[in-house]
This record gives sequence, structure tokens and C-alpha cells, in this order.
Amino acid sequence: MLHHKGIRHYLAPTNVRLDRYGGSFRLRMFLGEMRALLCEKPDIVVYIGIGPSLLVGVPMRPPIVIFTCWGSSEFQGDKKDIDAKKGWSTIAPLGANCEDRLFRFMARWWGAMDKQTIVRKVDAVAIWHPSGYEELYKQSDISKKVFLITKGVDLQAANTAYPGEHQFDVLFVGGILHRKGIYDLLDAFCIVNKEFPQAVLGIAGSGPPKNIQKLEDRIRKLPVNVCFLGDVPFPRRWSIYKSAKIFAFPSLNDFYNSALLEAMACKLPVVTTQIVDSPIENGITGFIVPPGDINALGERLIWLLKHDKECKQMGRLAQMKVRDWNGVSKEAIEKVFLPLLKK
Repeated sequence: MLHHKGIRHYLAPTNVRLDRYGGSFRLRMFLGEMRALLCEKPDIVVYIGIGPSLLVGVPMRPPIVIFTCWGSSEFQGDKKDIDAKKGWSTIAPLGANCEDRLFRFMARWWGAMDKQTIVRKVDAVAIWHPSGYEELYKQSDISKKVFLITKGVDLQAANTAYPGEHQFDVLFVGGILHRKGIYDLLDAFCIVNKEFPQAVLGIAGSGPPKNIQKLEDRIRKLPVNVCFLGDVPFPRRWSIYKSAKIFAFPSLNDFYNSALLEAMACKLPVVTTQIVDSPIENGITGFIVPPGDINALGERLIWLLKHDKECKQMGRLAQMKVRDWNGVSKEAIEKVFLPLLKK
């Protein structure tokens, strides 16, 4: 598909996961980047997400643009997710450890390890959400190269999708991680099932094996109706959204989540938390509850299930708040890419 559109796509030759040996991945990615620069000679290099980089220190490199979220919030449960990922790698620990140390040495010498150094060395930073943009824009020495380009959704795919074989009263799509609030959602749905015994919670996502096992154990032990779908390929997501009434995203540490926007595009009202920087308006396109407040989460889900007319109206209003990717792309071209190409 990319070839037919005149886009040349280069895949770095590595499948190493980003866990405690992240430097190994970054080093292999850098070698792939240099090969792509020599072979393809791109006018601009784009990073989706921010992380340690060697490319930013390369002389005579093309302009680098980063599209990313930005925030400083921390969640104490992150350590649980990090621990769950240990050993979740596809290369030998000894080799990975050596590559990791080499990358970190090189990055500190002439690349960039921390976010602040990276944003100062690249040519433009496009932030996907308002609060992150405001936080970074306040740094006056880099404000001229910081842009707000909020995420979009393929509205055509959302509008043309059909419901799948499973029907859900409440749906969660995302990583099976502690910081996503997935275990809070299970506890909250126990409250929902007391009021609506036939209600079903759908969960779609992947994560570290330890977290998956914990989720499945909790589902077996709790008095709750759950359908765990596991990892769902992206094209199938649309039919899953269309099979649900409500989208729940009780994250404890997140910014402008894509799954939340996709659910809105499919006319689902969203129940999320105060810590998620999102376009949800409390009481209009969904509900916003305090992070970790299981009772408040359960109560809002029950309210939406009890008020079907209001639930559907919130979903319609939610869809109106979502941007189409075509509009986002045009904005990015005009604000970010064209000025760099004209330099």
C-alpha cells in the first residue's frame, strides 16, 4: 500500500523488545537508520515517540521531527509493569547487556539520552495533546519549534465498520498494564454486575505474560462477566468498538490515548480518569472520574447502562470531537514539514 502511494518504507532489521536492555534495541535501530539514510537519502526523518537517540548527533543529517506525547506524571505502579517485562526479550542477555552499555556510552558522548536534550537537538517537536504542548511551550528557548498537532482517527474506517460477533456492554482496549487501570476496571465491573448481572465487559489487548496471567487469574476468581479477547489486530478493532455500548479507559498514567479516540469515533461515550489528557468533556461526551476510584468508575458505568438515550447522545457528541487523519496530516504538512523543506 505504501509503495502504491509513492512512499518508501524502511524497516530496521531487528525485533528486539524495549525492556531493560533498551540500549541494545536503540543501537540496532541506529544502524538501521544510518543504512536508510545512505540508501534512501530522505529529506526529513520522523520519530513517533521520544527516546534516547544517536542520530540527533550525526553531522549533516536531515531535519528530525518528533511526534510525541509530553508529560512528567509518574505512577508508582510503573515498577510492576517494568518488572513484568523482565526477560521479555528476544536476544541473549549477555550480548544485549554489552550492546546496551555501548549505546549508553555513545549517547552520552555525542547523542542524547534524556528528553530535554533530545528536544533541543531535533528540528521540530509536534505534541499530540494540549497539556503536553503547554508544558513544553513554556520553555522559551525551544518554543519556536514546538507545535500542537492533536491526534486523529480514520473516520472512514470507523463509519464503515460493522459490529463483530461478540457484543459488549463495556469495552476496554489497551495494554494489559497496571498503569492502564485494567485491574481497577475488573473490580469496578464487579459492582456493575451486581446491578446488571447479564452485563459483559470486553477486554482487548496484549502485555507481559505475567500481567496476562494475573488478569486471567483475577477473571476466574471474581464474580464478573468478562470476555478477554487477547491481542486484536488493528483492522479488527473497528468491529469490536462497534460491538460495544460504552468505552472504559481508567488509566492511571496516560496522555491522549489512541484507543480512546477510536472509541469516540465509533460513537461510544467514554469513562476515563482525570489524569488522562483527552478531549472528553465530563457529563457531555462521557465521564471523568478520579484515578483509582473504583466506586466512582462503577457508578458512572451503571449510570450509562441505566440511561440508554443519554448514553447514545453522549456517543454522538463524542464522535463530533474527533479529528480525521486527513485534516491532521494537512496541518502537520503546513505547520511542520513545509517550513523545514524550505530552509
